[in-house]
Amino acid sequence: ECDTPAQVLMKFCLGLACHAAAVSGSVSPPASVIHQEISLLQDAVRLTEQKLTMLRDLQSDVTGMAGVSVPNASQTLLGLLPGSASPKDFITTTGVVQLDRPASFARFLPLKNNRGSASSGKSSSSSLPPLPTGLFVSVDSSGQATLYTPTGVRVKEFHLGHETTQIATSVGQDEHLILGASQSGSISCHVVRVRQGRLSQSERQARRNSTDERISQFLGVIPNVTVTADKSLELPSGTPEVTDMAVTTQRGSKHFVVADSDGGIAVFARNGTLRGRFFPETPSAPGGVRGLYATFGALLFWSKSAVGFVSAPGLAAPPLRCAEFAAGGGVASAAIDATSSNRLYVALNDGSVASYNAKDRDACSFEVFLPQVAQRPLRLEPFRGYMLAIAEGAPAELHAYNLSARGRGADAPPPTVNAAFHWDLARVGQVAVLRKTSGCDHAAFVREDNVLVLSEMLFKPVAAPVADEFSDMRTPVILLAVVLVVGYQYMKNKKGGSGKSWLASKSRGLGGASRRGGLGALARKRK
Repeated sequence: ECDTPAQVLMKFCLGLACHAAAVSGSVSPPASVIHQEISLLQDAVRLTEQKLTMLRDLQSDVTGMAGVSVPNASQTLLGLLPGSASPKDFITTTGVVQLDRPASFARFLPLKNNRGSASSGKSSSSSLPPLPTGLFVSVDSSGQATLYTPTGVRVKEFHLGHETTQIATSVGQDEHLILGASQSGSISCHVVRVRQGRLSQSERQARRNSTDERISQFLGVIPNVTVTADKSLELPSGTPEVTDMAVTTQRGSKHFVVADSDGGIAVFARNGTLRGRFFPETPSAPGGVRGLYATFGALLFWSKSAVGFVSAPGLAAPPLRCAEFAAGGGVASAAIDATSSNRLYVALNDGSVASYNAKDRDACSFEVFLPQVAQRPLRLEPFRGYMLAIAEGAPAELHAYNLSARGRGADAPPPTVNAAFHWDLARVGQVAVLRKTSGCDHAAFVREDNVLVLSEMLFKPVAAPVADEFSDMRTPVILLAVVLVVGYQYMKNKKGGSGKSWLASKSRGLGGASRRGGLGALARKRK
């Protein structure tokens, strides 16, 4: 009978093992599996300790070098610079879309995060998936707009009605608006309404009768998005080029704010009426008003040499009395902190970033300065505990800084800034972000080949420890409370007289001598 191939291979291996043992001159029994695993782990620990020793020696040698320049990437790896995290630790791709036309403008439109509003009498409304928390808006130069969900599903296409030079989206969740400005000075306003999409009766019946794999009738339902042309705004004749627009709500009223290259700011009411146009600085300031940054209840403007808060109802925007912004080549952008409206971040044209505290809204105090974050101007986007510094234009750059290590309130100390990560986006031209009050934030990257990459950003801010002002008095207060309780009991017992304790006096009603009641009287009656 012939051996099987497995038996032949086993005999060959045994022969090799016996030959090796004979050559070595000693034959030892094979170790158990547990002993083999322990031996391998001990070898791994030994190698790791040797590697740590070599790295510590290398780090000490590099730290002691004087006059030797080490690249930032190498310093980060050696622990000499913060920010060794990877962008993939914070950003996750949720969808990739090939755009039909170039995106001249990329924005996010925040939505109210609620569930599908079905009729109150139907119990199925609670099982509907929630609506998306925002829509990505892509607009080309001709005015053609396309809306996408954060996962990359196209939900609506419409036209703004004219060629577009600037767009803006509302930041509030009570009403979803998209503004578009033309070269001639006309501004269109469109209202976006989003409801939970539902399958028709015939589609639901087709799913029930389908022989394919069963899937939920709510899976893959696209939201029902409708866009309506609402208002048409007209700037005063002779108004120069529009540089930026914003939708703000102040004192309970919604306003449309338009900035121009001549340094003027025009304010429209919600019904489209022009309330006025004013100049934060002297007219014909160099470059005019370069941008607006809107948050819930606050609006910030910046020019080359000034930054200030805009009061839409009062038609005023006094520049803040801060340090000289022209030192860094002028202001490139500005933003309001995500947790405190009194803290401002200003990006200068030389790539530096500064933080200011504007508690009084007319003057500010300097806090933190980050020199030469990049070699070109940056756009700032603060988040909860973090700040993104974005350099747009291929190749784009994304710098993230951790601002969590700071106190709370307007009088809190300045934040301790630590670099979280740096990301070079080789083929990305535009970056749009959506900041949310809870959950994951969103980001969109538009590449040069018209590919849209949608992502989620998960920032986990570390809450700063709150100092306890009464920590030193905690022990004395506890001791004082104990003394007061003991003294109260002592005085109460002394007032009862004859040195009897309070417990003994209370026990009279149970077994002690009493006048008529108690267990003692009951025992005497039985006798």
